[in-house]
Amino acid sequence: MKGVFWNDFYRPTNLDDTLMANDIRIKIKNWIESWQMGEVTKNAMILWGEPGLGKTTTAFAIANEFGVPVIEMNASDLRDRQSIKNIAGLASIYMDLFSIEKKGFSKVILMDEADNINDSRSKNGSSDTGGMNELLNVIKNTRNPIILTMNDFYGFRRKSGGSDIINNSLSIEFKLYNRRRDIDYNENVRKLRTNIIKIVEENGFRISQNDVSVIIERNFPDIRGIINDVQSIAINSNSSMMENLAEGQRDATTSIFEIMKEIFRGRNYEKIFELLRDKDFDTSDLVLWIDNNLPMEAEIPIDLVHAYEILSNADIYMGRVIRKQHFRYKVYAEDIAAGVFNGISTVNKKFVKYEFPSMIMRMSRSKGSRSMRKNTLKKIGKFTHSSSKQASDLLWFYSALASTSKENKIELMELLGLDEKEMEIITG
Repeated sequence: MKGVFWNDFYRPTNLDDTLMANDIRIKIKNWIESWQMGEVTKNAMILWGEPGLGKTTTAFAIANEFGVPVIEMNASDLRDRQSIKNIAGLASIYMDLFSIEKKGFSKVILMDEADNINDSRSKNGSSDTGGMNELLNVIKNTRNPIILTMNDFYGFRRKSGGSDIINNSLSIEFKLYNRRRDIDYNENVRKLRTNIIKIVEENGFRISQNDVSVIIERNFPDIRGIINDVQSIAINSNSSMMENLAEGQRDATTSIFEIMKEIFRGRNYEKIFELLRDKDFDTSDLVLWIDNNLPMEAEIPIDLVHAYEILSNADIYMGRVIRKQHFRYKVYAEDIAAGVFNGISTVNKKFVKYEFPSMIMRMSRSKGSRSMRKNTLKKIGKFTHSSSKQASDLLWFYSALASTSKENKIELMELLGLDEKEMEIITG
């Protein structure tokens, strides 16, 4: 599936499809049903816990199940008093035209990563000043359900206004099971394994049940991490990464998503180089990822020009690696590519979903046919005592010979030791 994160595309569409402990599911259902019945006691719900458990996914599943949109403010947005009033505030008090005369709600308001709201003033003015007080005001007066997600619940409570927001909200520690290996755990693991294998097969890839089990065991309960690893391994046929996982080294590698975020948003050379030391992909892939996603991060044309000028220098060194087999040049290419943010003067404040490079997708999907073509040329070269390149140049001759008659085609197959599919490489 071109340029799509499986985590996003296969998000659960209702609460029953989400992975969570059953007692938590009941609490969430009771809260959303109180909005349906017009008997709300807590206007907001806080879902807190470790990253990757599906807190944000749950908010979207609720909205989808009841056929309403999500009004989202995430960590990439400015969340000061005025921004929250303009976006969340207006969404909280205005109902859909068809919902005015009936109980219920017309939208879900999502404040993602609410614990990252910085409510103090900074020297450069880049703070969320007044955001906490305005958020509390929105919660108290909302006519639509508000969902807040956070990782650091206790850190949020220590912030000015944090305790008041918590007191006006239903707080749920979000987890997939109460104790490891209990009924919830086993049920969620079985459900997750089945869904992952189905997703992989739907996208035309293959992965063994054993590999899926290893990935789940190493990452659980980080669902996002599990699916990202599965997608990376399936698409890139990354056997080395699979070996690392099997040996218990999952935490020692850094995903391309983390590095992309740090290059474009963190803009810290030292941190980028630290992440690159533990990367589980090739330098050429890094260049392709940056190339594919630059237009989404550099919105101003002149920034795009400057950034691509930097990236083109990295690509020159990658070319030297291929032509001269000087692998030391990979280090230079990485150093240059890591600094591509220097060409971007205006940072994109919007959330960007980094996409798989289309070239990697095409190469991965054609890997089987390329491998078969390579084997076919080797067989021809061995029979004719020539190189694979010379055999490739003469494919037209063998194709013409095979097309003269069925008997000639069969005789040629036997002579060269080819099977039906390899013969199709010749005949087209």
